[in-house]
Amino acid sequence: MWQHDTNNEVMIENVAGKILKQFNPGFPTYGQVITSDLKNYFASDEDWNVFKLFNEIKTKIMRDDGGFFGGGKLLNFNLSPHDDYLLTAGLGITNTPYPTIDTSKLQSLDGVTLWNVETGKAMQQYFGNAAKTFATLSPDGQYVVAGDEDVNVFVWDAISGKKIFDLWDLTLGKYIGVNPKTGLAEYDAAGLNVKLPKDFGDNTTATFSLKFIDENHYLRFNQDIPSYAILYAVTDPKPLKYLKLSNPWISVDAYERDQSIDTSPQAHVLVAGKQEENGILVYQYNPHTQSLKKTWDSNVGFTNLNAIDAMEWLILLAAVLFAMLFAKEKYFHKIIGLLITAFLSIAVIAGILILIECYHEFMVSAKGLHRLSLLAHLIVYGIKLFTAIYLGVLIKFLTGKCIVWFRK
Repeated sequence: MWQHDTNNEVMIENVAGKILKQFNPGFPTYGQVITSDLKNYFASDEDWNVFKLFNEIKTKIMRDDGGFFGGGKLLNFNLSPHDDYLLTAGLGITNTPYPTIDTSKLQSLDGVTLWNVETGKAMQQYFGNAAKTFATLSPDGQYVVAGDEDVNVFVWDAISGKKIFDLWDLTLGKYIGVNPKTGLAEYDAAGLNVKLPKDFGDNTTATFSLKFIDENHYLRFNQDIPSYAILYAVTDPKPLKYLKLSNPWISVDAYERDQSIDTSPQAHVLVAGKQEENGILVYQYNPHTQSLKKTWDSNVGFTNLNAIDAMEWLILLAAVLFAMLFAKEKYFHKIIGLLITAFLSIAVIAGILILIECYHEFMVSAKGLHRLSLLAHLIVYGIKLFTAIYLGVLIKFLTGKCIVWFRK
């Protein structure tokens, strides 16, 4: 599902490229979701108002005051497994809950809220988060997990609204309370089973996105930390594992790009937009090894990245075997020298042309940057290939020397 930025037309498209549905909500959306039967559509506008569209009839179900200066235009949505409940989040609220929620009027509710899809009425609200807030529903509809740009990440019972626990700090551990003598917060790190990776980065608190990757586990992404996804069990406040991601990085640099990350808990798939260039990345989660592996890059095409890796290694192996069988040592160094000179000359010329494309009219070209990245990859691979050939000749030479030595 995507929206034209020129005429606000929303397009529902399948993976084959066929348009399944097309309509116009009448405003640019800053968050949108539709039920699996394509009947109930929800979206937020620039003032954080939430609308429901059913049979081309638009109803405002939530009214907001537009957030706060610098808050960004964001509101994320999650539907329950059977499309009967809608979870909204955008701006956290730390107030204690009211005894009841008045559903007879238009809502003016901040925070994380659960709505009835059919009636458009608020069912439950979850308190504790502050500022920009992101929430998700567990695949079984039992839990709500919400985090914010401050330090808060909570897990609630979705139906009762009762807070089950808040997540432990990644480095300090479990929050104990405030020391009455010093006035400082105290933590206990004794129960932390995994340590923060050394290359994780400085931002260990601000949550960027939360997405379930299977029935019982979810991924937490921190702002400006594109190299890791943190794995949690929904029943445990401690981090379970730090899952390494690879370059090109996923988009976690701006809060309004939270919608560029999504998962399929049933298929164990993570899909994300790229941070520094156009395109989409796909990771496959293995629930047995609890690991993520990149399986698709839109700029590479529909070729499986695993197949590319396998083919590269096969070519290197073939180069070694070829050199061992056919290379003659006295001609080898001259041939390699000529090949390296020709290869690097072509690479330098191509690199200059791509840089000109990148900065043409002072505008950085994503296409040009991608070509430059591909060229760098080819240069590195070329060096590997020459090394493999040289290794093959060396093996042949040493093998011959050893045979002569043994015969003596």
